[in-house]
Amino acid sequence: MAWIDIAGAIAAGRHARRVVVTASIDALHFVAPIKLGYIVHIRAQVNFASKTSMEVGVRVDSENQITGELALERSGPERFLSSFGLMVELIRALGTDPSRTAQIAVGRLTAHFLTLRRLSRSVAGMLQTGQNPTLEAALVKDLGALIEQEIPDIARLLVDAEPEADSTRDYLTTLSYTMMHAPSFSLRGGTREILRGIIARGLGLR
Repeated sequence: MAWIDIAGAIAAGRHARRVVVTASIDALHFVAPIKLGYIVHIRAQVNFASKTSMEVGVRVDSENQITGELALERSGPERFLSSFGLMVELIRALGTDPSRTAQIAVGRLTAHFLTLRRLSRSVAGMLQTGQNPTLEAALVKDLGALIEQEIPDIARLLVDAEPEADSTRDYLTTLSYTMMHAPSFSLRGGTREILRGIIARGLGLR
């Protein structure tokens, strides 16, 4: 837990450019044990930031040095939650009486998030039972990257406002942050070409 706290503090500190402190931890899930001799990967990223606080996600993965298996890293929830903070602010910005178009768009995104979450949990379950979900993990990453990059465009279509990093409105600052980092979403865990190559081989198409 100490490593998780340190990694989260580093990510938050780099974003805020000042000293930060952990206020609380929402949840801590143990998916699978880290075996002796495995390499430990700790990754932290800022999922959402406002004027006085931020939410940081930390992921701990283990790597088998012999097989190099990193399926859990490729299918982790943070692989499709990088834009989730923007979706939350989008719903708030739309208010209590959104247009029919906005209702359809938000409903579609919600369905995608729920599906990806179930897929990710399924991959974690396969790993826990000793299976090799390389194909399934690649599918989660590829689909998740598409949704992550789509949210900023949908938000700009639904709310007529330009992103502002220094705005007093949480929606505009979150939109600015997400648009700035969206290009990197397709690179984490493998480029789209690599992932689709894995998927094609797994389906017997190559």
